[in-house]
Amino acid sequence: MTKHAHENNDKAHPQHNQSAPQSKDPDFRSWVNHPKNVARLQILVIVLGIFVVLGFATVIARIAYLTLYQPEGQNSAVLSGASTSAPVAVPPANAAIEQIIELPPGAVVEDIQPMKDGTVMVRFQDTRGTGMMVIDANSGAVLKKWRFAPGAN
Repeated sequence: MTKHAHENNDKAHPQHNQSAPQSKDPDFRSWVNHPKNVARLQILVIVLGIFVVLGFATVIARIAYLTLYQPEGQNSAVLSGASTSAPVAVPPANAAIEQIIELPPGAVVEDIQPMKDGTVMVRFQDTRGTGMMVIDANSGAVLKKWRFAPGAN
């Protein structure tokens, strides 16, 4: 081998040329490759994995509980609208499932807004113009009715 080839070989593999640091503290590779440390890291990974699985199970169980069971004493739900949210009374379990609210003939509902007092505001459009009704959410009774008609100029 020539002198230049030997120098290039030393530059390509510098770890062969340099000596390892002499210290009492073991380096990272020897610490990681130690069997006791590897076993400890494996146990740590397994325990943390169990915690993650238990956390997900807890979240899923809480969501299922809240969707299936309504706590006693809560008889209102919150419906969120575009700008505000208002509590709306939830009818008891033995109440009628369907309530029929009669609109004028040919009317189309444009908007429904829950109100804070437990009523529902319904805006509708028919052949005569726009109208609004206030309906009691518990009984389905129409409390007030408005009709907006164009005025004569």
